[in-house]
Amino acid sequence: MVQRAGPSSFAPFRDTRDRDTPSRLTDHSPPAEPSRPLFHSCGLLGCRAPAPCARVTAKPPGTALPNAAPLAPNPASALRLAGAAAPRRAGVPGLEGVDLDLAPGDFLLVHGEAGAGKSLLMGLAGLTLRPATGRVEVLGLNPWRLTGAGRARLRRRMGLVFQDLDLIEDMTVAENAALPMQIAGVRPETRRRDARELLDWMGLGSRADALPRDLDHDEQQRLAVARAVAGRPEIILADEPVGWMGPEAARRVLRLLLQLNRQGATLVLASRNPNLAPAPRRMELVRGRPLPEARGEVGA
Repeated sequence: MVQRAGPSSFAPFRDTRDRDTPSRLTDHSPPAEPSRPLFHSCGLLGCRAPAPCARVTAKPPGTALPNAAPLAPNPASALRLAGAAAPRRAGVPGLEGVDLDLAPGDFLLVHGEAGAGKSLLMGLAGLTLRPATGRVEVLGLNPWRLTGAGRARLRRRMGLVFQDLDLIEDMTVAENAALPMQIAGVRPETRRRDARELLDWMGLGSRADALPRDLDHDEQQRLAVARAVAGRPEIILADEPVGWMGPEAARRVLRLLLQLNRQGATLVLASRNPNLAPAPRRMELVRGRPLPEARGEVGA
């Protein structure tokens, strides 16, 4: 799903070197993956300095957001659900009795059949759903005791990829990718450069001036992931992040998410595929109820 917004508050980023041709419009498979990682060991997007970077020390997730002053410094728990439940909706079973405690840097794969409650769980964790019962804490805070503005600031420390994608229809691909940095107050020249670097890495560089409706679903998913990670969030929640992607694009996106997890981001993936990624922690949902959590890497 794409959303409509008012005019962008920053000038559109244009690059006339790459224009769409009929061949580009019919074949959107990403180019070969660059040999260097997208996020450098120092945490900077696109840094080309040799590792370890001598210019800056390791940069923890979330520090790319200058306007997101810490609301809860050094929380022991990144994401905690205690007896959390979400009501039944549109004929889909609700979610009951979810207990989960993820430390900073943890990686959890939530899996289950369609309608098992995965999206409800991601909605609770991503603060788009308020729990019917139980408690949700994000970075040591109860978000539902915050003001709306406080909750918005908390969500800026999260990267969210939901199945409806929520791309902004009248913003270009480059503007969509740069949106978290724009909200955070990153300088225009920096966010344009970083958005271009990110889009190139995701195989969307030639589509930077396109609108979301001009992309196929594979490309829209890659754009949603790019936007979610652009601000180096502390928590990444991705619901079926590679469901529509071809094998090469899916491998690239998963490698990026795993790289950010290794650099300290808490990562939660939801998928029908229990072997989507080698997650140390896994939770299976069956008809809205969690089975006992499994630990130990299983997956690709």
